[in-house]
Amino acid sequence: MCWATNAIGRMDEPCIFHLIPAGRPDPVHNCTVVNQTYSTLHVVCLRGFDGGLPQGFTMEVREFNTQYMVANTTNTRSPAFTVTGLQAGKRYSIMISSGNAKGRSEPVRISAFTSSAPVNQKNSRPDESPLTKMPKITPILGVLMTVGAALILVFIIIAAYFCVRRSPRESRRKRANDNRISYTETHIPLQKGIDDCIDGNNGTALTPMLSEHERNPDIIPINGRGKKN
Repeated sequence: MCWATNAIGRMDEPCIFHLIPAGRPDPVHNCTVVNQTYSTLHVVCLRGFDGGLPQGFTMEVREFNTQYMVANTTNTRSPAFTVTGLQAGKRYSIMISSGNAKGRSEPVRISAFTSSAPVNQKNSRPDESPLTKMPKITPILGVLMTVGAALILVFIIIAAYFCVRRSPRESRRKRANDNRISYTETHIPLQKGIDDCIDGNNGTALTPMLSEHERNPDIIPINGRGKKN
């Protein structure tokens, strides 16, 4: 408190100054989720007393059930935050606090939900790759696949059986035809003028009969000039 004095007298009421030592900031208040999507949350709060020193703000986002931290972001100007890359249709626990050189305030806790995934992503998580999606095999589909595989196997066995059964008959028929052709093409008459000149049907001679020395080459022909009178 301060008083002023002059020749007339002293002031009746002093000037009062309040000196507050620097300390931790006050917590934020009125935190609200102003925008949410299937993977994004936007949170805005009102700042409290800064404790006499410049303050900054921090927000932590954790999964509600496991309390696993999925995001930790800081804003040095105002208590407004945006978090992306979250999973669709999940509940999260959010803690927001302010801090200065003297320490941190008590955190303010709120809960928030991400909206459901878009229509083209209802059956999968946003962070799930299409290559990891595996079709589910129902019992009916499994039975149909088993029956189809059995029918295909039976068809293959029957076809192989008929192929094996038909092969010996065809091979025997082919060998008989080959023998008949070979006999016809390779038949050579033992003596010239005998087999070639006889008709196989009636045994009649096709050409005039040859002389004896021509039919038998071992007989030396006798020339008419060498005969003695």
